[in-house]
Amino acid sequence: MRNYFVLLTLLSFLYSCKITEDFSEHRPEPLTETFPWSEYNIDTSTMANMTIDEFFKDSLLLNLIETGLENNYSLAMAMQAMDIANAYYLQGKAAYLPNVDATLQPSFLKNSNNSQFGSFLGGNKIVQSYQLGVSASWEADIWGKLKAQESSYLADYLGVEASVKWAQTTLISNIASLYFQLIALDEQKKITERTIQNRKKSIETIQALKDAGLVTEVAVKQTEAQLYQSQAILVDLNKEIQLNENTLNALLSRPYQVIERSEIDQIDLPIALTIGIPAQLLENRPDLKMSEYNIRSTFELTNVARSYFYPSLNLTASTGFESLDIAKLLSPNSIFANLAAGLTQPLANKRVNKTRLEVSELQYQQAILDYENQYIYAVKEVLDALTNADAADEKRNYQAMELQALSEASEYSTELLNYGLANYLEVLTAQNQELSAELNIVSSQLNKWSAVISLYKALGGGW
Repeated sequence: MRNYFVLLTLLSFLYSCKITEDFSEHRPEPLTETFPWSEYNIDTSTMANMTIDEFFKDSLLLNLIETGLENNYSLAMAMQAMDIANAYYLQGKAAYLPNVDATLQPSFLKNSNNSQFGSFLGGNKIVQSYQLGVSASWEADIWGKLKAQESSYLADYLGVEASVKWAQTTLISNIASLYFQLIALDEQKKITERTIQNRKKSIETIQALKDAGLVTEVAVKQTEAQLYQSQAILVDLNKEIQLNENTLNALLSRPYQVIERSEIDQIDLPIALTIGIPAQLLENRPDLKMSEYNIRSTFELTNVARSYFYPSLNLTASTGFESLDIAKLLSPNSIFANLAAGLTQPLANKRVNKTRLEVSELQYQQAILDYENQYIYAVKEVLDALTNADAADEKRNYQAMELQALSEASEYSTELLNYGLANYLEVLTAQNQELSAELNIVSSQLNKWSAVISLYKALGGGW
């Protein structure tokens, strides 16, 4: 009893000698000053808090998103990675428990004549023994090593969980971007097909004017060239539509099928681009949470590495039956038991412990740098999306005025040409510029949609 009392006293003393550090005292400060918040109307409302159904009101798009979330292979692999991380976390929680082994061991020994036991027992004698027992070993978590390992595994699991959310956010953003690209391409295709029909009529008109002697064959050929140019644009648009449908179907992890989609005037995305406050960006962005959990994990590993410099206490125990005669193996006289405690202090192990600590501390510093870098780029993505959205709106306004002017110029020049008061080159120029302006307006509309989707993702929406 005196020996057990001494052992318990020693354990109590060792437990009081804490060598691990608390992460809350070392948590890095967020770099919120990197965002020019004063330039925007900031409040606690943010687009990131909108659900997918609230943000994307198009039922056809929502169906595609649902299909992608169910089928996408990358997202499925991310989910499996989360299961793997959870398995390691459960292993970390079980580290406090003892290792228990059951043993059934028959043994046969024949000593040589010249050995110590052979000369005493006779070298030709075979000694048989049988053992049936249970053994257990347990490491006391004196320095908090096991607790730090568990905390590291938990941080890894939460980090992988955040990566699944980020994969989902990215998938939704990609599906929506491709969907709106298809809608924009459809509109540009309609514009081009209408232009082709108009230019076919223009050829008839120019041919009539040539027959009347008002223009030459050059005008006819120039008008034909306009038609061929429009038809070439249509080929490119059809190609882009096919490629986008291919990419979207692959993203949905399904064989090719035509993507059902809405018209351009049916799209309804949020007009007010609310970005919230810096703390919400840190809270909503799954990739930033991933980096934060990585900091926590690497920090706990420094605690683990530090504990290897201190002695470890291991308790071992075993009991069971042991006999030279298998018929007497289960006899009460065959019962054996032992209990041992060992305190091991590392002295020299080829610099393994020192290297482990140095590497873990450097990895912790790397994790902090990665977090700061991720935050700066997250802020950049928000600013880029806001800038692109504002620029797309402003540019589209000017393009609308440009299109109005070019439409009138095309109409006036055509009428003047019919009366022989204008040069056919003026008509061709006005018509070409009008087509380009119409296509450019649709491109600017797509840029606005893309910017809004990018902002939703940059703020951490979609999971």
